Amino acid sequence: MLEQLTHDHSLVEEQLRAGQITAAQAARSPMRNLITRAIGSQPTVDAEIQSHRPQPNDVYLLASDGLTHEVSDEEISEILGEISKPPTKRSLTSACEALIMAANRNGGNDNITVLLVAVTPELSPASTR
Repeated sequence: MLEQLTHDHSLVEEQLRAGQITAAQAARSPMRNLITRAIGSQPTVDAEIQSHRPQPNDVYLLASDGLTHEVSDEEISEILGEISKPPTKRSLTSACEALIMAANRNGGNDNITVLLVAVTPELSPASTR
């Protein structure tokens, strides 16, 4: 199951969350890449901090909008579904490569950053109890 845990800190994303524009308008907006919060853009930045309870075999995808603007959630989910259970270094590497190739195949109009982090059964919080 693919579930988005964070949101972009961009002008268009903030307008979308506030109901000022539609998803279709956001996708076409020329201001889509105007970021409102980023490390190094100002002397201080308010960090967004969240807490999650990882489970064995969870896989976390950290990606730039170069991936998410070019590849649909359905295609991302399909590629991530190919990761072996339990995840291996090889299956994670293959999934990263497949995601980057999909973004490039669909236009590759921005930088594409992809990081996959797997929770291994022997390191999960449930196994430390």
